[in-house]
Formats: sequence, structure tokens, C-alpha cells
Amino acid sequence: MRLIPKLEYRQALKINFIRRWIGAYRLQKSLLRRGIRTLDSSQSTKETLQHNLKSLKDFSNRRMELLIRPLSVIETVQPSSRVLLIGPRNENDLLIASTYLDIPIHLIRGLDLISYSKQIDLGDMHQMPYDDDQFDIVICGWTLSYSAHPQKLADEMSRVCAPGGLIAVGVEYSELDESGYRQLLGYNLSVPGMDRINSVPQILDLFGQRVDEIMFSHNAPNKISHAPTGKVDNPSSVATIFSVH
Repeated sequence: MRLIPKLEYRQALKINFIRRWIGAYRLQKSLLRRGIRTLDSSQSTKETLQHNLKSLKDFSNRRMELLIRPLSVIETVQPSSRVLLIGPRNENDLLIASTYLDIPIHLIRGLDLISYSKQIDLGDMHQMPYDDDQFDIVICGWTLSYSAHPQKLADEMSRVCAPGGLIAVGVEYSELDESGYRQLLGYNLSVPGMDRINSVPQILDLFGQRVDEIMFSHNAPNKISHAPTGKVDNPSSVATIFSVH
């Protein structure tokens, strides 16, 4: 029997240190049982997998709230909505989504090149292992910039999102080029020869005529970026939420 009522449990997850503790506990428990599975993707930047493995145990990142909180006030989001989270890395984003959207976690799937959790499917976001129109909400948080084929990713997101559903996309605003990433990180996270997606119009262009109504738009108004010489505490983000035909 659950010791904490469901409502109180979800409210407690809004408290960062409680969510971090629960997420870390679930991670350690899963690692002991099943370990970590990984998958390489030739359609993502070369260092994507290793870069994200470094932060597997980080449950303090709250940037997904930039997409989750606006989603929570859209009236088509219901407790029965089927949700896909692309690139969650660990269960932190799933817990945030379940908490603020008031959707049971069993209706929320994650898809990543890294998985230790039964809630996170191992797979490539450019070739999703899901049926057409399977989800009511598709969230792609801070993973679009890892794609060497962003149009293919957008097409897959459109395919698995049901007509009338919602797509939410967020990326980190960055002024770094290939040499800047190498100076900052010691490796490159950009796609050689490809301009970085750094604005809401660039995101929407990928989805073309599938875009119906734009519900939310945040176009990195402060334009704060990491620099080759060092990271900033809170880099700007670009984020948009829209319904699809």
C-alpha cells in the first residue's frame, strides 16, 4: 500500500531536493537490477552519447519546466493524454512532466540513446519505434541541436503525434561554433557545415504546414550563450509549443 497519497506525492515532487532524491534512488535501484543500455546514432552528432552519459546522475536540471509549465495550462492536456519525451537522459524530466501535467507516469514514455528505466525506451529519435498518431503530446527538450538531420527528426515527431496534438520543442541558445565547442568542452557538439537552430521561426519551419496554432513562444530574448572561455550559469533557451493538423 502506498504510504503517501498520490496527490501529496505529486506535490512533493515539485520540491527540487525531494525529486532529486527520488530520482537518484530510482536510478541506483535500476542500475543494480539491469544496468545501463546505450545505442549509437549515426544521425546525431558524434559526441552526443558520451556528452549525455556525463550527466546521467544529474537530477537538478529544471530547464524542462520551460516547456512543461506552459503545457500545464493548455486545456487540451488531460490526465489521459499520452506523452512522449524525447531525450530525457534520466527520469527527472518524466517526474517533472507527471507532476505538473497531472498525468500518471505510466502514460509518459521517454526515448533516448541511454536507458536504465522501464519508462525510457532505447531508440533513435530519427527512427522512432512507435506507431503513427500514438501520442497526444510530443516533447523534444534540448535534443534537437544534437541532430545532424533535424528535418528527419521533425518529420518523425509529426508522424507519432496525433492530429490535434501538441508538439513542444526547446533548444539552448548558443553562439558557439565548432572551434568554440572544442575550446570549451574538448570536443565538438555542433554539426560541421550546418547552421545551429537558434530561434522559434527556425523550429517552426521544420514542421511546415503541420503547424496549426502556436500556443507558446520564447525566443531567447536575452541571448545569453556559453563562450569558448567558459560556461554561464543560465544560458538562454528557445522554446515553442504548437498544435498540429
